[in-house]
Order: sequence, then structure tokens, then C-alpha cells
Amino acid sequence: MLLRIVQPMKRDGSQSHYFRQRIPLDVVETARGQTVSIPLGEGRITKTISPKAKEIKISLQTAAPSKAKSHQGIIAAHLEAF
Repeated sequence: MLLRIVQPMKRDGSQSHYFRQRIPLDVVETARGQTVSIPLGEGRITKTISPKAKEIKISLQTAAPSKAKSHQGIIAAHLEAF
């Protein structure tokens, strides 16, 4: 089976990197409407998953690629546990 590694993305015209990950089909109905508190750097981000959400997209609040990769890993691990 081929596993895709989630990596930081950049939008056109923006300096900040973004975390973007699809919500697995087996948990999407349970996840919708939930509020998640995600660690990011020194603080936390509170994200509510909308009723029609198919993916989670969060700003990593940094333009530095090395910091973005670090934040990406922390967020991915937290959401996997959630």
C-alpha cells in the first residue's frame, strides 16, 4: 500500500505555509462538528470542523520551511491521536 506523507503547502500570493489533510471516510461523520485544540508553537489553535468538511486546513503561521515542517509533524501527530 502506498502512503502519502503530508507536507506543508503554500498558497499563491502568501508567505505562510498551510497544513492540509483529508479527513478519513471512516471518521468523517464523527469528526464533523467537533472542536479540536491543536498545539502550534508556543500556543494553541482551536478549530471547529464544519458540518460539510472533507479536509482540515490550518495556517502554520510561519514562512520558514524548517519551522513549517516541525509544526506540520506536531499537528499531524495530534490529529492522528484525535
